[in-house]
Amino acid sequence: MTREENMYQAALKALQAGNDTRAKDLFTRLIKANPRNSQYWLWMSSVVNTEKERSFCLKEVLRLDPANKEARIGLTMLGMLPQNEDLILPYDQQKRKWEVNLGPELEEKNSRMGNKKWVSLGMVGGALVILVALVLMGALGVENSPVAFLMRRRATPTVSKILPTYAVVTPLPEQALQTSEQITPTVIALNANYTPTPLYINTPHPVTEAYRTGIKAFEQGNWDEAIQYMHQVATVEPDAPDLYYYIGEAQRMKGDLKSALNTFSEIIQDYPAFAPAYMGRARARLADTPGRWQEAQNDLKRAVELDSGLFDAYLELARLEISRDNSMEALNWLEQAAQLQPDSVLLYYTRARAYLLAGEFESAIDDAVQANQLDITFLDGYRLLAEAYIAADLAEEAVAPLETYTAYRTEDVQAMVWLGTAYYAKDELDNALKAFDQALQLDDRQFEAYLQRGILYAQEENYQAAQEDLETALSINKKSFPANITLGIVYLKLGFDGNAYQQFSVSEAYAEEESDWAQIYYWRAQSLENLNEEIVAARDWQALLRLDPESVPPEWLSIAQERLAVPPTSTPTVVTPTIANTRQPTVTLAPTQTRWPTLTPTP
Repeated sequence: MTREENMYQAALKALQAGNDTRAKDLFTRLIKANPRNSQYWLWMSSVVNTEKERSFCLKEVLRLDPANKEARIGLTMLGMLPQNEDLILPYDQQKRKWEVNLGPELEEKNSRMGNKKWVSLGMVGGALVILVALVLMGALGVENSPVAFLMRRRATPTVSKILPTYAVVTPLPEQALQTSEQITPTVIALNANYTPTPLYINTPHPVTEAYRTGIKAFEQGNWDEAIQYMHQVATVEPDAPDLYYYIGEAQRMKGDLKSALNTFSEIIQDYPAFAPAYMGRARARLADTPGRWQEAQNDLKRAVELDSGLFDAYLELARLEISRDNSMEALNWLEQAAQLQPDSVLLYYTRARAYLLAGEFESAIDDAVQANQLDITFLDGYRLLAEAYIAADLAEEAVAPLETYTAYRTEDVQAMVWLGTAYYAKDELDNALKAFDQALQLDDRQFEAYLQRGILYAQEENYQAAQEDLETALSINKKSFPANITLGIVYLKLGFDGNAYQQFSVSEAYAEEESDWAQIYYWRAQSLENLNEEIVAARDWQALLRLDPESVPPEWLSIAQERLAVPPTSTPTVVTPTIANTRQPTVTLAPTQTRWPTLTPTP
């Protein structure tokens, strides 16, 4: 057996032995090695800890194998899919073994539920769905089914004294949720982090019901309702600053930044030692007026002075430094954050961004991989991992994370361009063109998409299409060296030697590396020779030989030496560009900004 097959058998044995931790570790490795294997995702659904993770795994199974019945059963039992009559087997075909295995457990459950009456038709319908699924589970053999986790009794988790937070949710476009064959997992269709930092405050309040209702509304993103209930509790407890903090956070999350700033400032005025208020005001300030970062930074520093355990404040300080291109200072803040929550997804994610900014690509990849493994539902982790791979010149490794990311974030133009680049690195040219085409459908002024597609066309010798794309790219950003030099090469291949010479000369203004100058000298010398300007061409060949040999392909050096071995005979004249269908470059657009995920609100 192969190493992968051995690992798979070991994972199944661990699962059979009840060692879920070991099984989860092995299935995680298997998925990393072969993310398109639907069976790995199916078994992974049986060892994860939350319903969100289970639904994600099962929906990945359906994405890879739309006809998979076990995944559909699991999602039906989780309430993620409606009941499907096609999944019900005829009575005479049903195996009865499940009644023996599950009878005592169901009987025990029924005895526990004896004092509760189901009065809702919806609950009755839910029970019928479960019963139908149980019947089919029996037909499949429940003890061998990956979705048997739905039948297992699990230890009731201990309720932490610190409640989890809730992230800002941004649903995907409706069209992304239409087909059952490509069901968008609930956990991934929301721009949410499911390994959030804990709520900072969990103060008991006498008006328990109103407070709990307010917290629940806050966790569900019902900001107006949360504000209403917190105001209600505050009428009884006017001296509780945490209530007003929740109000300020809800105002910030709903986009009412002015009100949020006022609320946080009033808290600070009345309770100057209340650290979360400074962090809340800093976040509101950065969202309202990013240019006033100094005031936000002062607030965040004051917050960690008052409470050195405020994890999110350290993250915000690091993000602020990254936005200012100050990677070293960001890493310093993250080092302090790591002492508080060393296994936080957002810690690894933010640190990977800082390493990426610093040019430490290997460290960036390591942290991005760790963030992805800690929470496979965190979509921005896939995007960052792909970005790190591309920055490290490992574009082919970016295909898998980008395929997952773009399956759910269909409007991210930059990610679609990266996907095209990654496909091209893997020689999947048709897929690369489709990705570039889709990017340009989203944004017909996307410079990088035109550039990359133009380079692809040029290397595939489709010079007419390459010329059109590269000229369009230069109309958007005329200062791009790759666009200028590649367009010159295309002109040369099309026989427009004068235009090629002119384009190579224009490229000089944007050359930064010796390898850039090597391209200019090598290609321009050829255009000059085609124009019968051997003496001028010889100058470029000589300049090529004077460059650092590490910056010049060896075959280019050999060609230059061969050319110079033949004495030039022509007299230099003024080069007149030949006529080509060129468009003049216009204004340069601002570069594409990298998106950041929204941090969870941490009261």
